[in-house]
Amino acid sequence: MGQVASTFIVALGMIYVSRVLGSTTFGIVSIAQAPIGVTYLLINVGTDQALTKYLSQFRYEKKNENLRRLIESGVIISIVFGLFYSFVTYLSAGFLANQVFHEPKIEVLVKIFSIAILGQSLVTTSWAVIIGYERMSLKSYHSVFYSILKSLIGPVLVYLGYGPVGAALGEAGPMMFAGVLGVVFVYVIWKSVKKSQSTISHMEGVKMLMLYGYPLFFSNLVAGFRPYINTYLLSQFVANNLIGNYSVATRFSALLGFVVTPISQTMLPLFSKFENKQEDLEYVYRASIKYTSIIVYPMVAAIIAMSPQIIEILYEDAYPQASLYMKLYLALFFFTGLGSLSNLRLLNSQRMTKTTLNINLLQNLVTLPMNIFLIPRFGIIGLLVSELLGPRVGTVYSLWEIKKKFGFTPDYQATVKTFIPSFTGFLAAAYLFSLVSWNPWLELFSGGVLVFIIYLVGVVVLGVLSKRDIHDIRIITESIGPISGLVRPVLGIIERCASD
Repeated sequence: MGQVASTFIVALGMIYVSRVLGSTTFGIVSIAQAPIGVTYLLINVGTDQALTKYLSQFRYEKKNENLRRLIESGVIISIVFGLFYSFVTYLSAGFLANQVFHEPKIEVLVKIFSIAILGQSLVTTSWAVIIGYERMSLKSYHSVFYSILKSLIGPVLVYLGYGPVGAALGEAGPMMFAGVLGVVFVYVIWKSVKKSQSTISHMEGVKMLMLYGYPLFFSNLVAGFRPYINTYLLSQFVANNLIGNYSVATRFSALLGFVVTPISQTMLPLFSKFENKQEDLEYVYRASIKYTSIIVYPMVAAIIAMSPQIIEILYEDAYPQASLYMKLYLALFFFTGLGSLSNLRLLNSQRMTKTTLNINLLQNLVTLPMNIFLIPRFGIIGLLVSELLGPRVGTVYSLWEIKKKFGFTPDYQATVKTFIPSFTGFLAAAYLFSLVSWNPWLELFSGGVLVFIIYLVGVVVLGVLSKRDIHDIRIITESIGPISGLVRPVLGIIERCASD
């Protein structure tokens, strides 16, 4: 629910800012964020996932004596790296603007964005601690606080005439505030830990986190630099207005973040608890893929089918290419059924971080040459096709490693059965509104309902869910309060036709 609220709040601010600035200016702001994104990779040295894993595992195993020391070590690492890269980025803003991107106007924007680097470092560490302690309510409060600030400051400054500078301040200021609030929440958790004699020093705590995290750091570099290389290529070969269309389209992945982000964040601490219990590990791994796909697939189908209506309602004709870009970009989420959210988290939970590094190396070896070839020739379309197909090599390799190491795989039959009604719903909705033209709001509502009905019928007819699955899902929905009343009737319909 925190993810829903924070995403909705941020989306309102983003829509307003992108409408007022226009596609060209909004594209320039997106380019200025590229070097900041690179520093976000550099400050994340893998210790966030190390913190989440060890805090979750040690709490589950009742090994509480080193919890405080690990939290302290993680905060020290985040402050040191955050301050260092904030100063480096601020001092190099002129060089980046003039010599790298050949856009002198972005120098001041890069300097403003550099303020956010320390804030991002603190946010990453605080979220790692919060998730490791499974205090998701704190994370929700934190996300909503940050989202409110971001949705107010940027739009207000843009409205007052500060243009791209106002948009940059609307990003950097809230991130710094969020970092400070994150430290406060970490202190609350740290204070709640019972004092005991630690068996490790701060230096040993830092070493422990870094040893686990260093393959993930290089893995993040390998995987994370590719989007910024892509941004550089786009800045050289694609017009700013098309970059603005692409930026708008990719931000609609936040609609799927309602489901994807909370589930993916809980996978690492969950998998970490079953390091020595392979039967339980197999069950939660396969369930994480199956249940996530059941929810994500119809959402992807509906948003892709209704993307022209969504863009028309929000932007009229200001971003004409955004609908096509959104369709290609969101197609990535169909690979959820092959473990795109689960595979690396499973490997990391079992200390196979070097395997994660190898997977990301392989993905880049395939995808980067495709990007370098396709972007100059086909622009945004070339980028989206390359990013859709190239990384699948890494997905296949991760599945092979999981099969070799643990002896299990995703439930491929369930994946196919879930995909078929989702894709059928997409085709039906897209075809219907290629024949008729209604009010875009009516089309959006009708298309969503059509996709849902076709999907529900397909799930029942194909027998996607067993009675055990429905029992599990019913237990899960008990935690979502009033919304469970909407889910139970649907589960009842499916249960009548479900197999044992």
